Amino acid sequence: MKNLDGYNIPFDFDGLVQMSDLIYYDGPLLSHFVSRTGKDYLFYWVDIDENFNRWMFFRVTPSVIQSYLDKKLSLRDIIYKLEEGFVTFVEIDDEANFLNPKIVKIDSIPEDYLPSPQSYYCFEKYDYNCLDSVSKELNSGVFELHIEGKDVGYGSISLGKLSKILPQFEAMRKDMATGFNKILLGKFKKKEKGETKKSYSNSLKEYTDFDIHYMMAGSARIILKPKSRYIASCLSDDERDLFASEFIKVLNSGFKSEDVDKVSNTYGKNLIQKYTEFVDLLNEEQIGVQFTWCNAFLNKSYSSIIDKEQVAFVRSVLQRFVLNEDNNEEKEGYFTSLNVKTGSFTFETEDMKTIEGKFDDSLMNNIHTVSFCSKYCVTINCRRNACVGSKVKKRNVLLAYTQV
Repeated sequence: MKNLDGYNIPFDFDGLVQMSDLIYYDGPLLSHFVSRTGKDYLFYWVDIDENFNRWMFFRVTPSVIQSYLDKKLSLRDIIYKLEEGFVTFVEIDDEANFLNPKIVKIDSIPEDYLPSPQSYYCFEKYDYNCLDSVSKELNSGVFELHIEGKDVGYGSISLGKLSKILPQFEAMRKDMATGFNKILLGKFKKKEKGETKKSYSNSLKEYTDFDIHYMMAGSARIILKPKSRYIASCLSDDERDLFASEFIKVLNSGFKSEDVDKVSNTYGKNLIQKYTEFVDLLNEEQIGVQFTWCNAFLNKSYSSIIDKEQVAFVRSVLQRFVLNEDNNEEKEGYFTSLNVKTGSFTFETEDMKTIEGKFDDSLMNNIHTVSFCSKYCVTINCRRNACVGSKVKKRNVLLAYTQV
């Protein structure tokens, strides 16, 4: 190897997470790493001997990487435009030990170690699954939402696009969490430590809700961590892993009609509607997504991929699923509005739910007897008919009412 004119420095290589290989040929030649403090580095392979591979690395920003991927900057341009005015070299042995880190001024870099003036990007990058490292760092299983497609850059996404995706994701999560938690509460048995059903219910809400921990580069990659601070025993699945597994099943169900039926039977048709609205958004925005759950302590990983080319197929599966309901409900409450000519009414239940509909034709002759000051027990036929992806048509018909 060539002698380097520089001086040795300490460097925390253990805190680096590999995000992607930008150039790969019989092994990585240019790789993107992120430090535990969120700093971005490019590692560029420059030399080899019988004992070591030598790499040159330097700090960059995701926007610089994007400019490189867009062929607006060559790799040589990036190096010569570094604000620090220096790069660092390191030798790596066969056991992945990082040795002899040395700072070298840009003007002192051997010419053989520099990319050519025409070193513009003409390769295909590979994104690493780095969730194992993130899971260990956070002492928790984590979700990653990985977004690719139109107007999604390297580690960046427009606020307008993201502001549409997250509410749709949250609508799915919230709807499913309600059903998931209800199922587990129905199986609840008092725990050895004296956990009550109420405290278990509160724990479930934290297990199935998420905070955005941070966003990472490599397309747009959003890390989601369960809100619960409880650290699992790492010996068996807990409710967080179970919820993640079920959530991935819901996302994967869109590829088979029979799986859509199973999800509907377990968690209800509303969840399928929310899922369809999410897929419709993917189609509208021309993007694809990958959801991955990773629990490094249990070596558990679940993943669902709906790339841009698959969105149309998933939509077609969901379109064949029909949302129909026809059932009678009994409610107590008060009439808040009434049209004696058309039979239209508004009824507010004791749990503050508002129902709008029409009186059945057989009751129209007695509609004038209704009082807004009186409490009533009513029987309402609720009908819902729609194909997934189209607007849901609802019709509520008042069949009977009795003053309480």
